[in-house]
Amino acid sequence: MANVYRKSYTQPLPKQCEIIERQGRQMAMWIDRRGAKQYDEVTIGERGQFKIVRQSPTFVARYRDADGLEIIRSTGCRDEQSAKQVLADLVRRVEHVRAGILTNDESRQADHASTRMDEHVAAYLSHLQAKTTRGKKISTHHRVNVEHQVTRVVRECGFRRLGDISRESLEKWMNAREAEGMGGRTRNCHRGSIVAFCNWCVESGRLGFNPLINLSKADEISDRRRVRTPDPGSTS
Repeated sequence: MANVYRKSYTQPLPKQCEIIERQGRQMAMWIDRRGAKQYDEVTIGERGQFKIVRQSPTFVARYRDADGLEIIRSTGCRDEQSAKQVLADLVRRVEHVRAGILTNDESRQADHASTRMDEHVAAYLSHLQAKTTRGKKISTHHRVNVEHQVTRVVRECGFRRLGDISRESLEKWMNAREAEGMGGRTRNCHRGSIVAFCNWCVESGRLGFNPLINLSKADEISDRRRVRTPDPGSTS
């Protein structure tokens, strides 16, 4: 049966904590940084020590997909009613897949559409760290450059979700950077990184297509930032 709940986890007792009996249960009483009393339920750890029991701030949804597999995923909601609405949307999508209205790929893309962009970028960087090309790992230097370039484009274009990425937005960004004096080669490096990121999103089922596939490159030949100084001894 589909439902929403908060995950529980344990933590060591806070400093200057006192174990008391409250409402028939053992509780940890402690003073937080604001000087207010806090009460948390306690449990016994594997080594016999007391630990406080905490709950995640947001609700998770538990349901079964179109193949009958149990799925547990965060709703991102702190409010239970909002979390139940997210669950209802997920269950409705499963019903659409079963009815043939949606394909499994379309359903997975819908899942990724609600994920924050920074999570997609982090997953992409992890992919690059594990990737090998012709038996060689991708260098740390390259990964650092890609992280800087993708993160900058995402931030300055205001991409919060995958659905926000558009060719028009990138064209405006590249034109603005050109007006600021950024060279054609540098603009193309940023373009290449975000296009490669979108290609990976397609390969991993996060996007149905690359929205930047027809994004034009900057003209590096006529827009050189560095021009070689002629040799004083040479003749023109």
